[in-house]
Amino acid sequence: DGSGFDLLRELRAAAATRAFPVIVLTAEGEDRILGEAESLGAGLLTKPFSPSKLTARIAAILGDAPPPSVPPAPQDPR
Repeated sequence: DGSGFDLLRELRAAAATRAFPVIVLTAEGEDRILGEAESLGAGLLTKPFSPSKLTARIAAILGDAPPPSVPPAPQDPR
C-alpha cells in the first residue's frame, strides 16, 4: 500500500507505461510535492480546482484543444 508517487515511479520505471500521461491531484501545495510531480513528468493540480481547469490540463497533456463553448440549440417556435 503505497502513495500515488510510488505508483507513478513504478509507471515511469516500466517501458510499457513510461510515457503514460499522468495528472497528480493533491491538496498539498508544498514545493517538495510540486517538485516531485515535475521530476516524474506529471502534470499537477492542487485542490480545490474547477472542472474547467482539469479539462484544460487534460487537453494540454493530450495535445488536444479545449472543448469549445457550445451555445444551446435554438428552440423551435412552433
